[in-house]
Amino acid sequence: MIRTFCKNLLSIISILVLPLWIMGISTPLEAQTPIQFQQILTPDQSAAAGLHEIWQLPLVVDPNQNRIIAITPLDDAVYVLTSEGFLINIDKNAGTTRWRIQLPSAGVITSRPVDFATNEILIVSQGQVLILDSRTGKVVPGQSQTLSFAPGTNPLVGDGHIFIGGLNDSMYALSNDFPLYNIWFQLATGDSFTSDPVLVEDMLIFGSRSGMLWGKPAEDGQGGWGRQLGGAIIASPAATDENVYYPCMDGKVYAVEAASGIVSWATRLPGDLNLRPAAVDDNQVLVPTGGEGLFCLDAESGIITWGPVEHVDKVLAVIGSTVYAGTTDNDIKIINLKSGTVTATAALNGTMVFAPETSGNVFYVASEDGRVAALTPNNIP
Repeated sequence: MIRTFCKNLLSIISILVLPLWIMGISTPLEAQTPIQFQQILTPDQSAAAGLHEIWQLPLVVDPNQNRIIAITPLDDAVYVLTSEGFLINIDKNAGTTRWRIQLPSAGVITSRPVDFATNEILIVSQGQVLILDSRTGKVVPGQSQTLSFAPGTNPLVGDGHIFIGGLNDSMYALSNDFPLYNIWFQLATGDSFTSDPVLVEDMLIFGSRSGMLWGKPAEDGQGGWGRQLGGAIIASPAATDENVYYPCMDGKVYAVEAASGIVSWATRLPGDLNLRPAAVDDNQVLVPTGGEGLFCLDAESGIITWGPVEHVDKVLAVIGSTVYAGTTDNDIKIINLKSGTVTATAALNGTMVFAPETSGNVFYVASEDGRVAALTPNNIP
């Protein structure tokens, strides 16, 4: 009788708890202490590369069922996204887990999180815009809505709007209050957007898969400029205070003045230009190309100053005169910014996921099997 009672009690508890999990309600985790064994970088590798781990956190993810697919540093957190639709918030300084949720679109790739308001982040999950409390992971009441179009880009929040490119021929500027509504949109019939939009001053710059590039006043979308490039725009651009740098599938990198749309230069590079570049101040543009590696271009003239550094497909950080770059071989290459010389290579343990380029002296990597680490140089300029 007691056994039957316990079984019934467990059934009732499971019925009560399950809907909360399905709805993506945050489930608090006990603080997990960073470990110092089975490092992503071994001590010998760290010494050779001049790097050390600030912390490493095991998330106990089964790589056969629930892999880490993206990591994004944002404010005081590192957000980890898994293939089963889990979003995990890690304290950037302590390396401990604050919370995790399973988004409504379990198993469907979602956008990276972006800042929305104080203590709030925005994420797009299976066509649904969600505003989450960054302290708890819970959806802010009344702050979720299904979009009327299929999103193709990461969201961008700025100038009082939410900007999202669609797979169905339009770039949308939405209100930043709910219910969401269109402030303005740019129609591109038969076209689609997969390259993330950027804001430069008060201009929204965005490009389409047909190679069309626009610059529109972010507030109302009126006026501005449009320009046809020579091939599809797939990769997201790098931007400075005045210019944007677009890789294009015609084999060229274009430097475009944000205010006018004037092309300052176009430089042809070997390989597939489907990877995001990085701008270093106003002096250099670092461009990874598929199948070739990393090139450095002079930002003013477009002249190739060095490259390729083979197998590099992502710039992780530029600290002083050193570039830290991720490779298709799951290595970190340490490169002299002026000469392009590889000064060291750190072979990482496992199949890696690299965070987007970060500012500051710390960058982040994760292994598909569930380890996340914060790395920094031993000697910071």
